[in-house]
Amino acid sequence: MRGGRDGFIVVAVLGVLALLTGLLGSVSLAVRGEVDAVLTASEQVRLEGLAQAGAALVAYELYELKRPAFRVNGREIRLDDGVVRVTVEDEAGKIDLNGSAPVLLAGLYRAAGLADLEPEVFAAKVVAWRERYPTAGANRERREPGFGSVGELRWLPGLSASDAAVLSEFLTVLNPQGKIAPATAPVTVLHALPGLMPQTVDRVLRLREAPTDRLAEDLANLLRDQQAHLAVKAGRCFRILLDATTNAQSRRRIRFTTVKAAQEQSLYYTTAYETVF
Repeated sequence: MRGGRDGFIVVAVLGVLALLTGLLGSVSLAVRGEVDAVLTASEQVRLEGLAQAGAALVAYELYELKRPAFRVNGREIRLDDGVVRVTVEDEAGKIDLNGSAPVLLAGLYRAAGLADLEPEVFAAKVVAWRERYPTAGANRERREPGFGSVGELRWLPGLSASDAAVLSEFLTVLNPQGKIAPATAPVTVLHALPGLMPQTVDRVLRLREAPTDRLAEDLANLLRDQQAHLAVKAGRCFRILLDATTNAQSRRRIRFTTVKAAQEQSLYYTTAYETVF
C-alpha cells in the first residue's frame, strides 16, 4: 500500500510540475508578445516622426528658402532615428486642365504621340468640359473649375482610357495660372510649348542637368518666344513622396501634396495624404 501511495504522490508532483511548466511557458509567450508589441509601436512612432520631420524640412526648403524643386528632389535627409529620401514634383511644371490655354492642351496631346483624336479636338473637348457649368449671377468673379481632379479626364467624351492614362502624368488641377515652369516641366510638357524646336528642348535639358543660380534667367532668355506660356513665379503646389527608413530598417513610404498657405500664421498645408506602405 505504501509503495502505491508513494507512486501516486510522485505522479501528482510530476503533474503539478508539468502544469507549472506550461503556465510559465504561457506567461513567457505573453510577456514576449507584449515586448514585441511595444517594440513594434516604438518603431511606428519613429517612422511617423521621421516622416513628419521630413515633410516639414522639405516644405521649409521649398516655401521659406524658396529652393527650386530640382534642388530638393532626390535629397536624403539624415536624422537621428534614420533617413528620409525625397522625391518632389512641381505642379507648376504640368499643364492645368482648368487654367492652361488650348494651344498647350493640343500641344501636349501631340507631344505625347497620341492619335485617337485630333489635338485641337482634344483641347476643345477639355475646354467644353471645364466650362460646362454656367456662371451664377452677373457679379460672380470666376467660374467653378470644371475638373476637380485629373482622374476626371477619363470621363471626357471621345477620349480612350489608354490616352487618359498617358496624359495624366503631365496634367494637373493644382496649377491654376495655367503656365509652365520650364525648370521643372517634364520633357513631354516642354515639347507641348508652341514653336519650341527639339534642339532648343535639348539646350533646356542641358541647362537643367547642371543648374546654376542663373537657371531661371537663362531659361527665360532661351525661351523668349514662349514667354506667354511660361510661369514667372515659383510653384505653390508640389507632389511629394517620402521614403522613411529607421536605423532598425523599418520603412514607411508616404505620398502627399503641399500647397503654400495664404495666411502668415501657416507656411503650407497638406492635401491628398496617402500611406503607400
